[in-house]
Amino acid sequence: MKKLKTVLLRSKIIIITFSLMIGCSTSLSQWTQTSGTPEGAGITDMITTSNGTIVVTCASYNWPSGQQGGIRVSSNSGSSWQNVINAYNGRTLHLGSTGKIFASYWPYPAAEGMYYSTNNGLNW
Repeated sequence: MKKLKTVLLRSKIIIITFSLMIGCSTSLSQWTQTSGTPEGAGITDMITTSNGTIVVTCASYNWPSGQQGGIRVSSNSGSSWQNVINAYNGRTLHLGSTGKIFASYWPYPAAEGMYYSTNNGLNW
């Protein structure tokens, strides 16, 4: 009887482990790339507003003759992006408790600074 309990316990452990392995590989394969990519040399920060707007800051590459950095906004889950600020570099974003979005970006040749938007990142 004890041997049967041991075999059943091992079987349960094997089944649970196998189920977890399948579940993990299935959930990992659910990532889907958005159909659009924001202009720039890479996203440095990202937020989503309460209405679903995605706001990102981007780095630059070989600016001003190459990819500009700045702030990009998408209102359709990343399918397309609007360049709202072209700058040398977009660094960080923070969504405030009142809905204001704060961003640090460098609009070269002007000095880098902290800016805010009250309309989901469209104006700064």
